[in-house]
Amino acid sequence: MQGIRAIRQVWESLLAAGYRNAAFELDEIEHWREVAFAIGRYRVQVPTKPDTLEEDRGKYVGHWRRMPDGQFRVNVSMWYSDRWQRPSHP
Repeated sequence: MQGIRAIRQVWESLLAAGYRNAAFELDEIEHWREVAFAIGRYRVQVPTKPDTLEEDRGKYVGHWRRMPDGQFRVNVSMWYSDRWQRPSHP
């Protein structure tokens, strides 16, 4: 995904799908010259069945890069849900 329009479309599609009450907590931020990264946690209510919301919690990491105009922009972001379960191995 790239650009403000694409980001807006993703958030609009999540809201249209019934995602609610998203919250983000920043746990750590590091900065080195032209790059920075942020580590944090999130929680959001996710529709699982009609008229049913369950809370999803997880972690995120964002890598930011300073642009020629001097502002930082997200270069890469990764999200990991605590609800994800690794398949059992024999």
